[in-house]
Amino acid sequence: MIWYGQYNAILILILLAGIIVSFMVEEPGFAIITFALVIFLRICVGFINLLFKAFVGRPLVYNTKIMHTKTGGGVD
Repeated sequence: MIWYGQYNAILILILLAGIIVSFMVEEPGFAIITFALVIFLRICVGFINLLFKAFVGRPLVYNTKIMHTKTGGGVD
């Protein structure tokens, strides 16, 4: 289970790393490939989230951070 805010932060870090590497190797195509990879990951995780919700009944990626579950345990 992951929270959308965490997922977006991971994607931003991947995008920033790709942009920095593209400036270091002086190849602008690398930044475009990194951007396409981030878009592809976003679409794939959205599709997997949809399938997970359809078959299991709960989403894999949550829109809001869940602080307490039904059993009383919290998420750190």
